[in-house]
Amino acid sequence: MAMRVRTAALLLSMLTACVGDDPPPAPGVVNGGNDAGVDSSTNPGGGNATLTIDPLNVTFPVTAPGDTSEERDLVVTNKGTAAAPALEKATVTGANASSFQIASDGCVGKALAAGESCTARLAFKPAAEGAATATLTIGTLSAQLAGDSSVFTPETTSDGVANSLRAVHVKDSTHVYAVGDSGRVIVSNGNGWTAQAAPAGSNELRSVYASSGGYVYVGGAGPTLIVQKPSSTGFDTVAVPAGGPSAINALWATPAGAQQKNVFALGEGGKWLSLDEGAAPNLPQSYPVGTAVFGASGNHNAAGGGSIGLCAAGANATLAYYSSSNGGFGGSATTLTPASRTFTGVWTDGPNVVVVASDGSISRGTGCGSGLAVEYTGTPALAGIWGTSTKDLWAVGSGGTILHSSAPGAWTAVASGTTKDLRAIHGSSGSNLYAVGDGIILHKKK
Repeated sequence: MAMRVRTAALLLSMLTACVGDDPPPAPGVVNGGNDAGVDSSTNPGGGNATLTIDPLNVTFPVTAPGDTSEERDLVVTNKGTAAAPALEKATVTGANASSFQIASDGCVGKALAAGESCTARLAFKPAAEGAATATLTIGTLSAQLAGDSSVFTPETTSDGVANSLRAVHVKDSTHVYAVGDSGRVIVSNGNGWTAQAAPAGSNELRSVYASSGGYVYVGGAGPTLIVQKPSSTGFDTVAVPAGGPSAINALWATPAGAQQKNVFALGEGGKWLSLDEGAAPNLPQSYPVGTAVFGASGNHNAAGGGSIGLCAAGANATLAYYSSSNGGFGGSATTLTPASRTFTGVWTDGPNVVVVASDGSISRGTGCGSGLAVEYTGTPALAGIWGTSTKDLWAVGSGGTILHSSAPGAWTAVASGTTKDLRAIHGSSGSNLYAVGDGIILHKKK
């Protein structure tokens, strides 16, 4: 009797334990507690299927609106011990889903065996500028997608060296020159960048100008002045006369059609040089721009007898004007308030002048120093300006800043896709311009 009582109690205890337990998972049902990148299921024949997706986060390269980026692969792998159920079709969802395209879906309908993988391939094709995000989903697996769209897209050099670049000049779509630290000179033919050797001792290069006559002039600290002659791939050193600028920060040459092929080299020490293309520099001359010139822009008036005007901008918010009619920088310089800033770049078409400054301000006027007034103020320091007209101006600066103006007084930020400092911008048209800076090259092709 005692034995029967003990047996009944044991059976009752076992029954109570079974009632309190969770039932085993049904075949093919995902177990709880998995993250978005893992899908585990049991197989009726035994074993588990564990699906993963890699990578969980995909960032596409900066892509211009309307262009299509390089494709990126997302790989689904069964890391379990049994076959998985057939996979569903890959889908993209989210506010910017239309900016991401599934180029191929090699996973749809596949029942991956243990250790087997499949691949879905995606591309970024934005319709407008700005950041875009979305989610790729394959069954219960998901990955986050991100891309940044800008009219400026990055380019790299063939040797992969990313020196800080300080100046760029675009002669045309197949002749683009950029220079910078450590004597760096790189050239683009429109399909890629290659390095060219500068003469020994060419260290910090700060300016470059490709003249209409086929000469390429480069200036820098030292002072350094080197020239590449037409049909040559090397550079020759140009001797800077004693008493000349201690560094050459800006270069400008007369355009095609000018009667005289003049080159102007301006910089630090209150001195500037002029030379005829291919010839030695003339004796240094003085200009009233204080300690240094950091930007120069000129205009050739073919209808006015071939006269040349050149506006130089520099330290202490100072501008000075050169006129070929008087053979130099006549009169006194114009210093704007506040004088604590430095004018780092200038653009002119003759009657109009626009300057950018180290305090992030932009000033515009109708002459080199006359009637200029601040029309834009911002936080990042600005370093360069270029444009095709008063209705198409571009400025660059610290932190990847790019500004565009399509009308006097109106400046808007343009996505650059970088936080690196930009130091210079130049182009041959509104649809072919380059911005360069601290280890970066950006190209606008539209």
